[in-house]
Amino acid sequence: MDLKPIAEAAGIALGIVAGILGVYQEFERKNRKRAIVLFAAAATIFLLIIPSMVRSRDVPSTIPACSNRPCVFAEAFRFTNEYRQIEIGVKNSGGMPALNVKNRMVVVTANRNEDVNDSLNSITEEMLPAPISSSTLSPGASMTWRSGIPEMIPIGEVSALVSAIKTGTRQLYMIGQIDFDDESGVHHFPRFCQKWSGQEFVECPEVAFVKGQKP
Repeated sequence: MDLKPIAEAAGIALGIVAGILGVYQEFERKNRKRAIVLFAAAATIFLLIIPSMVRSRDVPSTIPACSNRPCVFAEAFRFTNEYRQIEIGVKNSGGMPALNVKNRMVVVTANRNEDVNDSLNSITEEMLPAPISSSTLSPGASMTWRSGIPEMIPIGEVSALVSAIKTGTRQLYMIGQIDFDDESGVHHFPRFCQKWSGQEFVECPEVAFVKGQKP
């Protein structure tokens, strides 16, 4: 049991009582000026101490600190192999190993000026392909996944899509989920949505799929 809050409360209570008694005694002695000074000093101390104590209280987080659990996130995205593969860098920045780490992703493409909000917000976990393999990621360790565009786009359309991506006439969004378990058996699934800007992958506007993540 933490006795510090009780001790602090008791100290404040004693201080208030002592202040009241001091003011009362000065009134009894007809020394009203001194009583007013004592009251003002006590009130000032009270107003200064209480807010600082409230601000200093630790607020418990609803998410455990990463030092006590695995924290796995995708932190790097880039095209490789002449725009025919997408490379995803993943790191466990937590203090515990991540078990059964898997990655699943889908790609959404559209014309340059096409509104894709409805398409992005309609994506669900059931639409993601099944993961091919799983692995364990130790604390501080990183790994790289590569997903070839031929795996996501019909082979006959790959060359045309690559050309359109290079020239900026097609939009490309990559939405995915990383699945992993901690040592207590709790399942986690951080999600991501990235857009190709023409020069690099950038985080796309928040979509419903990402909002439903459990990092």
